[in-house]
Amino acid sequence: MIAKIILRNVNQLFDYAIPPSLGTPKSLLGKRVWVPFGNRHTLELGVVIALADSSSFSRLKSIAKIEDSTTPLLTNDLVDLTLWLKNFCFCTYFQALQCVMPAGTLSTGNSKLKLNDKIAKHVRLKCDKPTAEALSKNTKSVLQSKLIDLLLQVNCVALADICSNNQSMRSAVKALQNKEIVEVFDKKVSRNSIDYNNFKPTKPLKPFPQQQKVLTRLTQAIDSSTYTNFLLHGVTGSGKTEVFLQAIDHLISKGKQAIVLVPEISLTPQMIERFIGRFGQKVSVLHSRLSEGERLDEWHKIMSGDINVVVGARSAIFAPLPNLGMIVLDEEHESAYKSEKNPKYDTIDVAIYRAKSTGSIVISASATPLIAHYYKATELGEYELLTLNQRSNNSHLPKVTVVDTRAELASGNKTTFSRTLKREVESNLARGEQTILFLNRRGYNSYLMCANCGDAIKCPHCSVTLTYHKRWNKLVCHYCNYSISGVTECPSCGSNYIRYYGDGTQKVEGDIATLFPNSSCIRMDMDTTMAKNSHAQILGEFKDNSKDILIGTQMVTKGLDFENVTLVGVISADLSLNLPDYRSYERTFSLLTQVCGRAGRGDKIGRAVIQTFQPDHYVIKLARNHDYLGFYNQEIIMRKRFNNPPFCDIIQILAVGKDEKILEETLRQAVGMLNIRMQVSVPKPAPISVIEDNFRWRVLVKCAATDKVRAMLATITDSFATKPDVKLSIDINANNML
Repeated sequence: MIAKIILRNVNQLFDYAIPPSLGTPKSLLGKRVWVPFGNRHTLELGVVIALADSSSFSRLKSIAKIEDSTTPLLTNDLVDLTLWLKNFCFCTYFQALQCVMPAGTLSTGNSKLKLNDKIAKHVRLKCDKPTAEALSKNTKSVLQSKLIDLLLQVNCVALADICSNNQSMRSAVKALQNKEIVEVFDKKVSRNSIDYNNFKPTKPLKPFPQQQKVLTRLTQAIDSSTYTNFLLHGVTGSGKTEVFLQAIDHLISKGKQAIVLVPEISLTPQMIERFIGRFGQKVSVLHSRLSEGERLDEWHKIMSGDINVVVGARSAIFAPLPNLGMIVLDEEHESAYKSEKNPKYDTIDVAIYRAKSTGSIVISASATPLIAHYYKATELGEYELLTLNQRSNNSHLPKVTVVDTRAELASGNKTTFSRTLKREVESNLARGEQTILFLNRRGYNSYLMCANCGDAIKCPHCSVTLTYHKRWNKLVCHYCNYSISGVTECPSCGSNYIRYYGDGTQKVEGDIATLFPNSSCIRMDMDTTMAKNSHAQILGEFKDNSKDILIGTQMVTKGLDFENVTLVGVISADLSLNLPDYRSYERTFSLLTQVCGRAGRGDKIGRAVIQTFQPDHYVIKLARNHDYLGFYNQEIIMRKRFNNPPFCDIIQILAVGKDEKILEETLRQAVGMLNIRMQVSVPKPAPISVIEDNFRWRVLVKCAATDKVRAMLATITDSFATKPDVKLSIDINANNML
């Protein structure tokens, strides 16, 4: 029998003979093996992804040795899922494999993770605090500034965590080491990613009638052990999580296991607390902030069958549960469920594929379901619709006040806070109640513009404006981390009439200190959540009532449940309303509805204040009334009129490289390979046309993404995969159309 093996550098399967000494061929499926490759004498690490009776090649090399001597890292359904991902998401074999295997296990130099090694490299300040603060403000490197600011907040941070999202941080650490500002040291760490003793056990709550109706239907589906796809539309505070908990409890009694997904890591701490409180040490957590060793430990626990529930962000959909029976996507409307890196998979597609192959049920839940999913539930029958339209504690949804920002400016109020919002915050502070403030823009000001010629200061490497961060006194590019300081004149015309525009979360934080000097505030955005467990620490402080106000970006709009939060303020509701994307209205409505729903979830009455330049816009009016069905009925008409999803699919073919002529010709060739009737745009620069000195060109194709179309698209990506001067990628219904 022949083993078909995925290797790192080439996008094809390689046939290798299986020596009898390695055992039965079936035992190799999903295992890592070492094989000779090419003319070199060195061995390459690969994964056995399929078996065959014969090969079209006459002379085959043999597998040299097995890396995983006992249990394979891939279960049979994940082996199948890898091959499906490769074809469905137009990626390479190795990219698909990277999704379904623990981080670090495919690296040749790291194939044997030291599981007994409890020492990890950490970074801490070596100098005194004033020296560090001075360097943070004066250094030209924004990465060094970010690292110093982080270490000023916490005692030390694991080096792996610092570099997890940006490998360029390693150079920042090295530079600060050379300046004797920081030091890198070995620290003994616990391999247990969760301290289960920190969580108090909880008991099931008595379901109210609507919850019981939903639970009855879910338990029926669980008992049938057949694939069913549910869409749970529940208003904010309707007790969706309690429904999940009780349905999973019934699932476990049947010997099955569940995956519970949240859209981003900021929601994980609260979900962990609820699920460990109910199911104890039978809960495993998978997310991007785990070290490679921690993730591998969790992987083995899950594969062993010792875990009943896996909780995590998007990548937890690949958890190797042997008896999968349920997949939950909480806040299913969130764009974070769609990967923007290859493979560009949509988590709901992966969930449905796994559920069909294992006879599991899928529950997609939200107070504001995706328009496309609601249409598929109500018109096409692809989902079974379940509804919770009452809050679980019989409390009312928060009363929402809309403030016209134009009128505020006309009356002389040029501050971040309208008079109404300022008055409401003061009232909350007087009563000892908490406030959440939402602004979907981090930094201090969004851009610097010349009042003489009207040009904004842009990044020289990306076609975007620079964002001002007062803490570092720098203009920063959020795409490539380029930064400059000390801008006093316009690069275009030389004028010194330059002004800052567009408030960010740092600016609002400063305004709070001025307007409400006796209050305590904590900020939650990308700049304050770099460290491991930083989300949990920030939310923990707020939960303990040690902070009066939580200011943040999208991280604070979803899933958070604090009984003492009675006021939500939306600083600027217009930021996402006018983006060049057919989903801009949907995303604005969801953001406003979700963030307003954070108020009044306990026994106290909730209020919300929305500040906007467009108070009469129907999206604002419908969000004010929490009217999802009203919004859906208007939006679905617009989608049909302009032939947008769910009535068709939008395929984005993106080409990236240094030569625009080559990019244009590549896209023309790619479109020529699509032998179908379609609506297609001409090749042209993407809205953000340059990132990190690379040009970005694209073509948009409108058609149904049938199996035939997907096969053509897969052929296109394979054809251009080895082209050296252009990187081509394909995304169906991409989240980011910029």
